[in-house]
Amino acid sequence: LGRLDDPGAEHPSFARLTTRQGLASDGVFALVEDGEGHIWVGTQLGVDRLEPNSGEVVHLSGADGLSSNSVQAAARDGEGNLWFATLAGVSRLSPRLPPPVPLRPPRLTAISVDGVPLPFPEMGTTAVKPLHLPVGTRHLRLAFTTVDLARGENLRFQYRLAGEDSTWQTAGDGELSLVLPGAGAGTLQLRAVRDGQASPVALVPFEIPPPVWRRWWFLTLLVGLVVGGAVLAHRARIASLQRVARLRDRIAADLHDELGLLCSRIALLAGVSRTAELEPEQREAYLEEIAAAARELLDTSANVVWAVDPAGDTLDALLGRLRRLGHDVFERDGIAFSFSAGEADGRLAVDGQLRREVFLVVKEAFHNARRHARPHRVDLSVSAEGGRLEVAITDDGVGLPAPATGVGE
Repeated sequence: LGRLDDPGAEHPSFARLTTRQGLASDGVFALVEDGEGHIWVGTQLGVDRLEPNSGEVVHLSGADGLSSNSVQAAARDGEGNLWFATLAGVSRLSPRLPPPVPLRPPRLTAISVDGVPLPFPEMGTTAVKPLHLPVGTRHLRLAFTTVDLARGENLRFQYRLAGEDSTWQTAGDGELSLVLPGAGAGTLQLRAVRDGQASPVALVPFEIPPPVWRRWWFLTLLVGLVVGGAVLAHRARIASLQRVARLRDRIAADLHDELGLLCSRIALLAGVSRTAELEPEQREAYLEEIAAAARELLDTSANVVWAVDPAGDTLDALLGRLRRLGHDVFERDGIAFSFSAGEADGRLAVDGQLRREVFLVVKEAFHNARRHARPHRVDLSVSAEGGRLEVAITDDGVGLPAPATGVGE
């Protein structure tokens, strides 16, 4: 069916009316106008009354008394009656239609959530209390019906989600399966429609709580944890920097004392060795002492560099340093030295302060053994287990002198 609103235009344009605009069928066989300006359209599925101004369509069929739904011709007589020729006979219609019967709202008879039925009144209801659905609910199924006292078969149901989409969608005949949008509150609206007339809306309010990770208290806690973690990390970094600063201060003080003492000793020995009255043998002894002091100066400098090098913060680095120290201290005096570390994990982390203190303690013990115990053999064993580091130094020297007896100091 085509409609031309401006026939005098230079290029007239027709607007097509189809089932999308409410006609019962796109197959139109007859047209007739009544005395009130309504257009009556004869189709193969009955008769449609079209209101030209509003576009409202009222459908009549065999259920309303038409001889057959297949209308072939239509005419109006002098009294205003409309005549429709069908394949099964002729039907006469008075254009004055009775007032439409009001539609009642759909009556809900069952609701199920993700396939699980909810408790529901046996006789159904048109008013549903707000549904508090579980977290993650995705599917909602409704069964419904309505009481229709009007003639005809053109009753349909429509639904929409309030606030999300204002467009009414066609629902199934007595059943609706809906995929919910997700967390949040909403209201499902359901109505019955006949010939452009809509019933009151049946409402189904529902609410789906968000998952835990999207709730305000969780987000607040998460922000607090992140901020707290950042503060703790900052404090830990400051504490680490302070420990490094204290370690550097101690190393600088030790370096000043040891290197200053060695440099002073070298300078003193060098001054004495230049004295003309010295015998060649004495001068050679002084030069040997200067060389020993220079070697000790180099060893002390190397030890300081090693103590502040982050690459040495492992047990392997500490063990290697102790082994070299033992060989340097004892082998030049002909003292046998052995080292054992068992099955200790060499990748174990040892911070700079701890390894420096262990190194100084072992160094002092080595020198004491060499100078005072007069040993033939010194053994060093290191073990690390359960977060505990154990260092044992043994020798076959003379040991400690026996305690003095008698009165006095």
